[in-house]
Amino acid sequence: MMEDEILEDVDEAFAKSSEDFSERSIVDLTTMRVGRASTTMSLSVAPNPASTVITLVPIVPSHVMQPLRLDIIDVVGARVMSTTIPADATSTVNVSALPSGSYVVQIMSNDGLTARTMCRMMR
Repeated sequence: MMEDEILEDVDEAFAKSSEDFSERSIVDLTTMRVGRASTTMSLSVAPNPASTVITLVPIVPSHVMQPLRLDIIDVVGARVMSTTIPADATSTVNVSALPSGSYVVQIMSNDGLTARTMCRMMR
């Protein structure tokens, strides 16, 4: 098989898998919102970069009323902080113990909906 044929096969497979994916899920990378088409959640974190405290504003579907699990994950994938926050209110979290660097701030509902965003800690 020639290189052009291989690339065409890869492009075709990617297009097919992208079609399959889009039918099941929506991923909006600009707001880092992940979820099913009718049940998405998003997360706003401020300030960014942060030094002592971050303010979290979860935007969740109306059926999500239980507390959300909050994880802060470092660049190697280790969970460095975990707690719960209310689904229907703004929360603040003390991050002063975290070293400078980039982190993923993630919230997850009990039914598996997840929202993630990046946050930078500065000292």
